[in-house]
Order: sequence, then C-alpha cells, then structure tokens
Amino acid sequence: MGPSNEEKIRLLKLMLTSRSGDLREQRMIRQGKGWFHVSGMGHEGIGALGLLMEEGDYCFPFYRDRALVLSRGLSSYDLALTFYAKKESSSGGRQLPAHYSNRRLNIWSHLSPIASHWLPACGVAWGLKLDGKRGNLVVATVGEGGSRQGDFFEAICFAKEHTLPVVFVVEDNGFAISTKTDRMNALALKELNESEWIIVDGSNPQEVYEKSKKAFLNVRSGKGPAFIWCRVERLSSHSSADDQRNYRSEEEITKMGLRDAVNRFKNDLLIEKVLSQEEINNIEQEIEIAVRDAYIKAESAADPQPGDEKKNVLGTIEIGKAPTLTPGEKYRMADAINFTFHDALKTNKDVYFFGEDIEDPLGGVFKLTKGLSTEFPGRVVNSPLAESTILGIACGLASYGKRPIFEIQFVDFIGPALNQLLNNIALLRWRSNGDWICPAIIYAPCGGYLPGGAIWHSQSNESAFAHFPGLIIVMPSTPEDAAGLLLSALASEDPVLFLIPKHLLWAPKELPLRLGPIPIGKAVVRHEGNDLTVVAWGNCTEVVENALNKLDNGAGIEFIDLRSIVPWDKETIVHSVAKTRRLVIVQEDTLNCSVGQMIITTLMEDHVIWNSMIAPPVLVSKGNVHVGFNPVMEYSALPDVERVIKAINKTLAVSSARTPIAASEMPNELKDIQMAGFGQKGIKVIKLPNLGEGLREARMIEIFKKEGEKVSEDDPLCEVETDKAIFPVESSVEGVIGKWLVKEEDIIQVGQEIAEIIITGEVNQESAFHGEGIKKSDDGHITEKGALSSEIIKQLSGVLPASLGVVAEWEGLRKAWSHVRGRSKSGAFSYTTLVAWAVVRAMNEFPAFRRLLQNGQVTDPQQDFDIGFAVALDNDELETAVIPKANTLKWTEFVKAYREGLNKVKEGISQSKARTSLLLTSMGPLKIRTGNPIVVPPALATLFLGEPYYETSENGTVKEVVALNFSFDHRWANGAGAGRFLKQIKDNIENFDESILKD
Repeated sequence: MGPSNEEKIRLLKLMLTSRSGDLREQRMIRQGKGWFHVSGMGHEGIGALGLLMEEGDYCFPFYRDRALVLSRGLSSYDLALTFYAKKESSSGGRQLPAHYSNRRLNIWSHLSPIASHWLPACGVAWGLKLDGKRGNLVVATVGEGGSRQGDFFEAICFAKEHTLPVVFVVEDNGFAISTKTDRMNALALKELNESEWIIVDGSNPQEVYEKSKKAFLNVRSGKGPAFIWCRVERLSSHSSADDQRNYRSEEEITKMGLRDAVNRFKNDLLIEKVLSQEEINNIEQEIEIAVRDAYIKAESAADPQPGDEKKNVLGTIEIGKAPTLTPGEKYRMADAINFTFHDALKTNKDVYFFGEDIEDPLGGVFKLTKGLSTEFPGRVVNSPLAESTILGIACGLASYGKRPIFEIQFVDFIGPALNQLLNNIALLRWRSNGDWICPAIIYAPCGGYLPGGAIWHSQSNESAFAHFPGLIIVMPSTPEDAAGLLLSALASEDPVLFLIPKHLLWAPKELPLRLGPIPIGKAVVRHEGNDLTVVAWGNCTEVVENALNKLDNGAGIEFIDLRSIVPWDKETIVHSVAKTRRLVIVQEDTLNCSVGQMIITTLMEDHVIWNSMIAPPVLVSKGNVHVGFNPVMEYSALPDVERVIKAINKTLAVSSARTPIAASEMPNELKDIQMAGFGQKGIKVIKLPNLGEGLREARMIEIFKKEGEKVSEDDPLCEVETDKAIFPVESSVEGVIGKWLVKEEDIIQVGQEIAEIIITGEVNQESAFHGEGIKKSDDGHITEKGALSSEIIKQLSGVLPASLGVVAEWEGLRKAWSHVRGRSKSGAFSYTTLVAWAVVRAMNEFPAFRRLLQNGQVTDPQQDFDIGFAVALDNDELETAVIPKANTLKWTEFVKAYREGLNKVKEGISQSKARTSLLLTSMGPLKIRTGNPIVVPPALATLFLGEPYYETSENGTVKEVVALNFSFDHRWANGAGAGRFLKQIKDNIENFDESILKD
C-alpha cells in the first residue's frame, strides 16, 4: 500500500525543501559565502523512509540524506546554521555541512569515514531490544561505496546474530567520487545474499515507500534486520570541491537528469491529480522563499569564538564511590577487578559486558569476568573475534544510554577497532558539541614482563591513545586503584580506556586500612622524599619499587605513581619537582612521542622549573623497538631495576648549582595554591593576582595611584575587570609608585607584572584579624583596641609567617552532614567538627605539622597530638578550645571531645595549649569568606575556614565551595610541604568518608 495523498504532499514538500536547500548552498558557495557543500540532489526519494518512522525510532543518516533528516524534524534553518558553521549549529561549527546530528530527534551524529556509523547503529538497536522497546527501530543508510568497508559486513553479521530491529539502506548512485562502482560494490560482486535485499528504484519515492513499508513492519514485529538497496542518481558533483564534468560526459549527465526524483514525483502527482500545476508552483515558490529566508537569517547568526574548540572535549570528570573491598586484606588486582565488575552489574541495571571469551566457563582469558555470566545471564555476552564490532557496539550502546564495559582481550589487538575508538568513541561528544555522549569503558590487559608474549601480547601503547583528545586513559598498579578507578570510570560520562598491566594482575597486595574513592586525573605519592622525584605507572611501578629497595639513598626519593594518563596530574608532579629539583621518569611504552616525553616537555616549558633544576630530567623507557618472543629480547628492551638505579644515581650525583624555587615564583600550575610573597627593601613588583574560578585575564579599567605618589600597605592601586566582577589590586608594602608597566584598557594576564613600588617602609610579614571594640580574652590574645597584646607580639617576634590559600568543594561535606542531620551517638556536631576531623586525618599523614614551637625552636613530631579551634564568645571575645590527643579518638569520641572542649571554653575553664600544633578558626557565621590567620606559638600553623559560597566554573557548572587559608611558620615548614598538606585537607573535605558517621 502506497502513501496517502496527505503523505504524498508532505513528501513532495520535504523533497522540494531539500532541493531548494542544495541549490541555495551551491549559490552561496559561488558567492564566496561558504566553505564546502555536499549535495543530496538525486537522493531526495529516500525521504519517503521518514514517513515510515515513528517517535522513538533512531536515524543514522549519511551525508546525502538531507530529505530524510528534514522528514525527522530538522529545519532548513538548522541545516543553514550547519552550512555556515555557526555557533548555534548542531556541532557548534565543528563539523562539515551535511553531517547531521540531533539528540532530541534521535538523529545520530554523522562522521565522514564511510560506513563507520553502522556498528553504532547496531549498538543502539541492541539497546532498544535490551529495554524491550518492541516496535521501535533504527534506520541506517550509506552509499554503495561503503559496502566495501569491513564495518559494513560486521554490522550486518551482528544485526543478524542478535535479531536486531534495524533497517539497513544502501543508496547506490553508481559513483564513489569519480570511480564507477557498478562492478565493485558488494551486491554486484554477489557478496551479499540478494534474496535478503529489497531492490528499490530510489528515484521513485512512492516505490521507496511501498517496498519499504513491509520491511519496516517485519522489523517492528521482532523478525530482525531488513536490507534495502536503493538505486538513485547523483545529480551533482561529489561535493563543491569536485567537478563531475571531468569524468562524466555531457550525454551521461543529461541522461541521468531524466531520473530526477523531484521532477518524477511532481509529474506523478499531476497524473494522479493529487495536485495541480498551479498548486505545485505555489508550493515551490513558498518553499524557495522560506529556504532563502532561513539562510539569510543563519548567515547573520553568531560564529564560534576563539577557545570554543576547547569545550566539550571531555565533560566533568566525576569521582566514583570508594571500593567495597575489605581494608587491610590481601587482594590480587584480578580479584579486585572481578569483584568490582560484579558490584557494577548488581547495582546498575544499565551495565553490560561484551568481549571475546568473557562468558563462563572460561570467564575471560584472565578470569576477569569469571562467574559473571552465570549470575547475570544476558548481560555478559561473548563477542565474535572482531574488535571493530566490540568498540562500534560499545559506542552505540553507550550513546543510547547504557553503561557498556567491553573487553579487548589484549590491547595489542585493538588495531582493527581504531576507527571506532578514535573516530567515534573519542570524537562523539566533541563533534556533536556535547549533544551526544559516549560513557563506555573499554578495558584491555597490556604490557610485558611476562616472557613469551612476543610482539602482539606485550605492548602497552598508552602514548598512542593519549594523542587523541576525548579519551580518558587510566592504568592502575594496585588492587585498590583498579577498583577505585573503575568506579570513577562508571561515574564518568566520557569514554574510559582502562589499561590493565598484566604483570601485576596476580600479585597479592595488602590493601590500606582506609579505602577512599580514587579520582581520575590524580596521581598518588607512594613514597615521600626531598632529593629526587621518580614518576612511573603500570608495570614500571614494580620496577621502581624494587630499585628503591636496593638503593642506600632510597629514603630521600619521592616516588609518584601517575596511574591516570589522560588527564594527568601535573600539579602533584610540579609540587614534587619544585621541591626535589631532580626528575626521573620510568615508562614501559616506546620512547618516541611518549607520555614520559610529554611530562618532561611540559615541566621544562616553565622557566621557573627549568631554572631550578639541579640535573636534567631523565627518561628510562623502552626504546624505539618492539618486544621479541625470546625472553632475552623482551627484558633487554624493557626498563629494568639496574637501568632505574643507574638513572637515579646519575641524577643524584649532579651537585646543586641552583637555588630552590622561591615561594613567590611558584609556576602557573600552582596558582590555585598561592604562596604569599614578602618583599624586601628596594623594589616591590606588583603582579596581577590569581582571580579565581579559572579566570586568566582581566582589563585594566582604572589606575588610582600615579607614578611618584605615596602608597601605604593595603592601599588600592588599581581596578581590573574580569568576566565575573570588578577586582581591586592593593599594595602589600609602603612606598612610592615607581613605574606602571601597563596602562588603562590593557588586557593583562594572571601573574603579569603591572607596577613597581619603591619600598620606603617596613615590610609587613604578618596578617591578623582586627576589629574595633574587640575585648581582651582570658589568654591575652586581643586588646581593647583590636590589636594583639604585647604578650602575643613577643611570642610572634621569631615567627616567619607564610600563607597558602585553596578553594575546596563543599557539597560532599554538606551531604555527609545532611544524611545524619549532624547527629551522632555522642550528640550533635557542626560542619567545623567535620572539618576538624578532616584536618586530623591529614596531620596523621604529614608529621611536619605535628611539631610545636618552643623557645624559638621546633620539636620533633608528636606521636599523639592535640588540635585547637577558635571559639567566639559574647562581646566578641575570642578563646581557643582543645581536643586532647585528637588522633587517637574514634568518631564518636571525637564528637564528645569537641563538645567538651567547646563547653569548657564557654564556661570559662582555661585549657592548656602546650601540645596544640595546629589551630582551626572559622568566621563563616560572620559571613567572612577568606582571611590570613596568624600563627601563635606553640602552634606551628593555623587554618582559616571561610563561609561557604557558590561559584560558577568555565563550563557553567555551579558548585558550593569554601576557602581554606593556611598560615605556617616558614622557618620550619617549606611551601611545597605545606601546599601538599593543604591539598590533603582539601581532598579529605571533598571526599569525606561518610562511613565513620555510622559508628
């Protein structure tokens, strides 16, 4: 049965709109108003398929399907925006014209490599079937040239194997650019079962409709895929970059015009008296005007801005839950992975596994999926030996909304799937401007150090994958990291390539006593030291550990396990190298264009790091060679203990000829942890300070002080304007403006020098909270005038204060408090109680901040230590409460001790602060966000907690945050150590362990 008259008129309008759009774009190209055009002229009859599609169906078009996507709901204005590559277009200006996409309309984002979308189409069709959406289907089209692609055949095989609801359509116009395909396409070569294919005259829209309708009904009823071969004409050149008159005769071009689908359909409707010529003329005129207006409107739409290309490479990287492994017990990495896989299937109904040999009884060649298919039948499925199928299905299933965890048996065999990995999985979010996402986990055992693997069982290859934006790449080296990174990968909305170092799979390791979430993009310091930084990941972490055990001077080496390749933790490595000024990197991958080279290059591009280095950085790596089958060749190629020891000793042997990085010269990577720089007599250079929220530049809107004019400390010097607010810049010294290095209206960067002040007064190296009418507290800290008492000033005379500031996310802590409404077995507790607990946990890991200042000297770290917290009393009095031996207390004991300390202060009972090495102060109730607290002996440091507030990131995400300002005595603690300590407090607050609240 053919289309109704109403459907015929609708179809004609779609075809005429498609044709008018093509002609308009060709005209714009000739006028120099566009860059590229791909025509659908001659393919308009395929639009008839759109009349057969329903809500909930998916469309995987190719670039000549203008009429088809119009039938699915796209407008001429949408297509015009894409032609002009405008900011509002479906790709935000990223994609070529005719690369259609619309998540709301289920039009999947097209890509240029032909037939590459057919396997993802199968993934979506599988998702529909898994969800029991009987009646919905997927339509996937391609040109006949795509019938020679491997993915074309793999998609057909997979759809037939799983009886998927998908309609495959080949639009055969006889040409692949200039090459005739009538003797080389799959149907002509009889490589397809012709009895399964419906052959259609694609230039006759009614025949397309009639012959396809039955096929659609069969697919909707669950009978599996349908195959349609449409013979059409390509009425124009391949693209605007081609001229078909170079390879097609005038006679041939004239002859094919007789099969113009638009003209044929108009004639059919005239003969059938569905429309008159006048009615057709009126329709054509209305459409031509509407299309022209759409392109005029789109031409004036906004273009993308410089920097827009950086958006939607990756989304927000989330942190998963903590592993549910048993702390303190021994696990092998393989067992931890299997346990986490089991947990994922149990807790998330959208998780599915697919890979070679992963079903029971084998459960994977490395037993990573052992037992899963037995417990979760239908959700752990064996794949064919076809890696492109595995990744193509993963892409489609993930973009549909499932959480595929798919296995590549050995990363060495991923080659056939690189098209799907790099052109679909990694690119989908970016090319659709975030409209489509692909939260797939692809895991693959990798690496050598297992004799007998040879070339295709011993590669790691992380550097090759890291080259392509859009992929998250991790490589754990411990059971807890493997489990934690998998859980964070499951929380991510981006594809994760999870590389598993085979040599470490079966090594039993004892888990830490506390298991927290493992964030993607964060390295871990396995061993602290001050003399040299060693960075490794994967199998090479074991090589480094063995080398350190053999070294007499290994105690002074800081060892960092990178564990996340993309993104990588630049901050942790910069912190370490800023302290040690020596760097050795050990990697298993090939030398050229490698991750190790990337890290070294990035660090050495910073002139401050470069100038501070005592010795040149060293990369211990597999050379530009392959791994041979004979174990002699394998171990000769890969880094070993002897090479690592030699590199370390060679680097340590270089004598110190340069000074460490000064606090005021920390590199840009540390801008979020700012160290306060203190001037000296002479010239003070004023720089544009960190503006927060990722802002990097500002406009100088007004200069307040002229050259030669006196300034006092805290005087406003100028005002700058950012995208967020107007920001005053103040003087930190007393002096005279010597020279302005910028002028009003200049655009200046964070850290840029803007003025020089000739210092005339003493440099104030201290900061304190002052306020009129503040009375003296019992311990003599505050005077009537709001200044410090003479007793405290005397105590402070030897202190050399320095300050750091960082912003921590507050949402996790607020949720932790809200879940129990601040109630514990020992009574109520406040947010400050939670922060104090987080601080104590950090102090446990940093002995340097468990020391005391006594008689101008510092003690050894205390084994058991007190922590103090400031308490505001009536009449603005200030006192310090103490939690004795805070580190020895369980949570309920900690809450009780906190409240006891608070009550004692309020009752006027004095508490000894002789063992208090750190003070915590909060002025959040006073609506104060930031401040620089003073350090009062015997404490070595003070932490200020501000009022939580909301800030908006560059990608528009609004988060609740809190400022942490940390002051310490610079004589006894260095900036790098203090920075890492503060960062640990930040991490403890952001990843608060709620399980302790259940005690």
